[in-house]
Order: sequence, then structure tokens, then C-alpha cells
Amino acid sequence: MVEKILAEVPVELIAYIGRTRLPVRDFIQLQVGDVITLEKTVGEDLELYVDGHHKFQVQPGIVNKKIAVQVTEVV
Repeated sequence: MVEKILAEVPVELIAYIGRTRLPVRDFIQLQVGDVITLEKTVGEDLELYVDGHHKFQVQPGIVNKKIAVQVTEVV
């Protein structure tokens, strides 16, 4: 019974593609086409957070024309 109820509870999933530090003066001057360099490199695993907690490492991809992630490690 409890398992059936919990199966319907929504959870928030957030995959971080990278982080960076940017001075406020640069942030307020951002324009379309500007490039922001991130700390991650292409091919590096992303962090997937479940309700604010880092739970998985994932690789980004596309499934049925939608953005998706594949779990590579349980944290």
C-alpha cells in the first residue's frame, strides 16, 4: 500500500551541466551569443540531484528527440 502511494509522489531532478564564477558587471552585460566557460569538459559526467541531494553521476544524451541522461554511477 505505502509503495503504491510513494510511486506517485513527484520528485525534482536537476542535472548540472557545470558551474562558473562570473563578476556581476559581466553578468549584467550578457547578451545573446555570449559564451560562458564552465568548469566541466565535454564528455565529463554531470551531477544529478534528487530533491536537492547529489545522488547520481550521469551522461547527457537524447531519447526520442528529448534531452535525457544515463546514470553512470550511484553516489
